Amino acid sequence: MSDSVEPKVQSFGELNTIVKTQIDARIVSFFDVKKKQAQGIDPQVRKLIGEIERLLLHGGKRIRPTLVVIGYRAAGGKDDKLAYDAAFSLELLHAFMLVHDDVMDRDMTRHGKLNLVGVYQRLFARKLSLEQSTQTAEAMAILAGDLLLSFVYENISSLGLSAEITSRLIQQINAVIFDTAAGQQLDVLYAVLGQPSFKKLLKVPHYKTGVYSFVGPLEFGALLSGSDIADYAVLRQYGQNIGIAFQLIDDVLGMFGSSRVTGKSVLSDMHEGKPTVLRYWGHAFSDDKQRAILNACFGNHAATAADHRAVKKILVENGAQSKTLVLAQQYGDRSKASLRESSLDSATVKQLDQLADFCLQRKF
Repeated sequence: MSDSVEPKVQSFGELNTIVKTQIDARIVSFFDVKKKQAQGIDPQVRKLIGEIERLLLHGGKRIRPTLVVIGYRAAGGKDDKLAYDAAFSLELLHAFMLVHDDVMDRDMTRHGKLNLVGVYQRLFARKLSLEQSTQTAEAMAILAGDLLLSFVYENISSLGLSAEITSRLIQQINAVIFDTAAGQQLDVLYAVLGQPSFKKLLKVPHYKTGVYSFVGPLEFGALLSGSDIADYAVLRQYGQNIGIAFQLIDDVLGMFGSSRVTGKSVLSDMHEGKPTVLRYWGHAFSDDKQRAILNACFGNHAATAADHRAVKKILVENGAQSKTLVLAQQYGDRSKASLRESSLDSATVKQLDQLADFCLQRKF
């Protein structure tokens, strides 16, 4: 792993490429140590550690660690190696969230490949019933998530920072986990308690996506610098708005995207009956016949590809899709407008502008 300091870059894409290389190197280095440690206990423990490493190395754009670096530099941080070392914690946290999310959603794939549940379910299916193999596989995934969360704190503690900064970083991670868990809880409960109000629906992307994917990494990086930054509020405002925009686009992709692009089945959101702004407006704008079709398909695990096509047709014809995309653009515009009113340096503003454009322009 190189300790050299990379030159400052002006585009988000260039920085993201550098950060991805740095984080991937730290994944390999960290898990080499963990696999040796696990092998001393049992080969099965080593296998689980190896599967966690595979999950981290396969796919992932490393947006969160890139935002750590941006937040660090925006607050005056100069040690890029420290920023990369610390940003690795956010990728570990991301993997922890993904693993437990897959268990809650009963998903078997991630980024188009078998996830931890999928790998172990297939392995145990040779000897156990489907129910037993799935239950055991989910147990392995929950344990993997527990390990990943412990690795987050282990990595932060290894950075050699002052007790004060270490404490601030840990408190910030804890706050992110609290808010994300709240958003995830609401997401799960809304699916079984009935369609919530529009205002309540927006709580999910705010807490589940905005805080965890955007606000948290930016603030983590700023705190890492040890300096005060006048624009903490701007970073939070930017992150909250672009987080909601990102999730709105994600929900449209979940219904209209290609599984080749999204890495998951196009039927999964419909089967799950996921409550989204897109679905909310789909019901609100439908006539009785259309609404009956939507009610029959959402939350129905037996719904077919033909049902999916029928739902998509309704969401296009009644304007739910276009209204969701317009709202996403409005939140994206708000995120960019907040940057214009700040004293952030021009490189930071440009990078965050480019990230906002990326979030809004993802392809179906």
